[in-house]
Amino acid sequence: MHYVHTEGGAIVPMNRDAWLTQVTVERVVGISESGGPRAAPAEVDIEIPTIQVSGTITVGGTTPPDSQYDAGRLVLRTPGSDDEVNLGTTRDGRYAINLVPGAYELHYRRIEAGAMTPQNGDVVVRTVMFDGATVDVDIPVVNVTGALTVGGDAPPTMGADDGTLLLRDPNTGDSVALGSTKAGTYSARIVPTNYVLYYRQQTSNGGVPANTNTRLVPLDASNVTQLDVDVPTAMVRGAITVDMAAPPASEYDDGRLYLKNTETGDTALLGSTRDGSFERLVTPGEYEIRYTLETSTSVMPINTDAFLATAVVADSTTVDVDIPTRSLSGEITVDGQVPPTSAYDRGRIMLRD
Repeated sequence: MHYVHTEGGAIVPMNRDAWLTQVTVERVVGISESGGPRAAPAEVDIEIPTIQVSGTITVGGTTPPDSQYDAGRLVLRTPGSDDEVNLGTTRDGRYAINLVPGAYELHYRRIEAGAMTPQNGDVVVRTVMFDGATVDVDIPVVNVTGALTVGGDAPPTMGADDGTLLLRDPNTGDSVALGSTKAGTYSARIVPTNYVLYYRQQTSNGGVPANTNTRLVPLDASNVTQLDVDVPTAMVRGAITVDMAAPPASEYDDGRLYLKNTETGDTALLGSTRDGSFERLVTPGEYEIRYTLETSTSVMPINTDAFLATAVVADSTTVDVDIPTRSLSGEITVDGQVPPTSAYDRGRIMLRD
């Protein structure tokens, strides 16, 4: 049995989907006036436990600014459910609310980060037990700074060669941007908790890795205020063939090759088949090599995401890629009959790996 708040809140709890109890309703059959069977009514008493809680809201142990341009929202969530309670914003300085007692995850969600509040979009601060009248809430914050390098060297400073460093909360999937590689340094105000550091390219002209979601290292921000970040690099190059022959050099008969890390979803574009070869700066790692069609007139296969091979990329790696093809043809029938030729009575047949 669940409780769902609909309106008001002076007396009833504000929970959106609070579990109350488990109820077993047994079917009891009686006798109707006509002598036939009838279901007897069941009586179930429902108690909605409620507590009134209140407390102060601080950020980093101090009073938060009363500004819409430097504020965040506090939300309570019940782990493993859709139950959520809006506790208030940092600029309120205090909160008072009715809710179902229990343990909640305290989430901080950025409204607009300024000089004091954290930049996190949605981060789990801690688990809070609400079983009394007063619970003061503090949002801890730490300022993390450091230098950014690419392949051990100073990164390109041009906008055409730029990547972003992200801290991702594994509990919520939320990401906090530390900064761009072209800046060479970063400074970020975050809630101190466990993160995973990721890199993704914004624009790559050969000076930064072409990856879209490279997982770098885990980070315990509760023990770090200064962290220099290096984005490792590796050069991968090779020849491209189709059925062991040179591919068409036409933009109208063309496909693309890319690397994919199946664990993280990270991808890196290698190049177009019409170029006949590729050379690309990526982050080291284990990848699948995949092919996707751009345009096809006669030679290139029409697959949209075909697995070709695996590759381990480290330092300078050469991987020649051949794209095997096979022509398919045959008749199509529907229930043994020639199918309709009408545009309003048709379907598609697809191959799926």
